[in-house]
Amino acid sequence: MLQKGESVRHDYIVDRDIMHDFGATFDDWTLLHYDDDYARKVGFERTPVQGALISAIIVKSIVRAFGDSCILRVHNLEFHKPVYPGDEITVELHVLVNLRNMLVTLRSRIYIGETLHYEGMTKIRTFENI
Repeated sequence: MLQKGESVRHDYIVDRDIMHDFGATFDDWTLLHYDDDYARKVGFERTPVQGALISAIIVKSIVRAFGDSCILRVHNLEFHKPVYPGDEITVELHVLVNLRNMLVTLRSRIYIGETLHYEGMTKIRTFENI
């Protein structure tokens, strides 16, 4: 169990196949995420990865770090820069508070290289004895 002040990092590559699977799972075919011409018209280089998919990847990192015996209580993100298909991202989780290994507050950040793209705060409830 990570304690206050400790961090963990996980790397992922987000590709178009994952984006497509996410869209198919949630029947979300928003043009911004599937049409490069449309994405350029609204100010992006090309289609960015869905924010909800990035959020799910953060949750995957939380489960990797804390195990299956945890549940989300609060999860929010601020989007600073887009993530594009093919980007290798690093999820960094930093423990801000750990109350008796049961209630944990994390700062979550997404980096590409050393550049911060997303950051947020997540609170989880852990079940250490399960």
